[in-house]
Amino acid sequence: MLSLFCFKIPNPNLDKRGLGTLEDFPTKKLAARELEQRLARVNSPLYRGVSTIQFSQFAVSWEERVLPQMKPSTAINYRSILRKHLAPHFGKMQLAHFSPEIMQDFIVRLGASPKTVRNVVNCLRSMWQTAESWGYVHHDPFRGVRLPQMVKTERPYFTLGEIREILAVASEPYRTFYWLAAETGLRAGELCGLRWCDIGTDELRVRQAAWRGRIQTAKSRAANRTVALSPHLAAVLSV
Repeated sequence: MLSLFCFKIPNPNLDKRGLGTLEDFPTKKLAARELEQRLARVNSPLYRGVSTIQFSQFAVSWEERVLPQMKPSTAINYRSILRKHLAPHFGKMQLAHFSPEIMQDFIVRLGASPKTVRNVVNCLRSMWQTAESWGYVHHDPFRGVRLPQMVKTERPYFTLGEIREILAVASEPYRTFYWLAAETGLRAGELCGLRWCDIGTDELRVRQAAWRGRIQTAKSRAANRTVALSPHLAAVLSV
């Protein structure tokens, strides 16, 4: 479909830019509203126009200035993704040339598990948000991009009988640690991050987690939670 409007961008590298298709903006009112927002951004004194910065150049700045502000576990994960997947593929490409088609092709070429693909895309989205806030880009290359479906797999687990056998032969302090893990379902880092002040008479509160010997905030907002304790386990912890 033809573009609804075309408007001039004060940049020698790009004279005209399409606003969108009739599918994107089914009414003139919606198109006019989008046009007003884009022109306001262009007329802003902070507008940089179309940047020619390459992904590798931006990545260096992002890694030095943004990555250290993240949680240590997230920072290490994103740095690994950047080195292994993003830099080799996008290194010399200009940010202005990123598009949904290029993104979809990259996802297909990854050939990784659905979870890994999502982790890589989340890292790239985080970088793109920074690039947008810094004025390097003004478009969304993730629009309409499809990610592989997550396949649910059954995780291995201990039966109630097996847990009882483990607790019967385990010595302290491991016995209480295993009991806590089995009854509450806390992650290993959350268990290691527990303090006495987090444990009450019949419940415990998850407020932090340990990761590689460091204490950090819980994995997400939802991870900050209260978990009930059985009377037997509560009695053991109170001793």
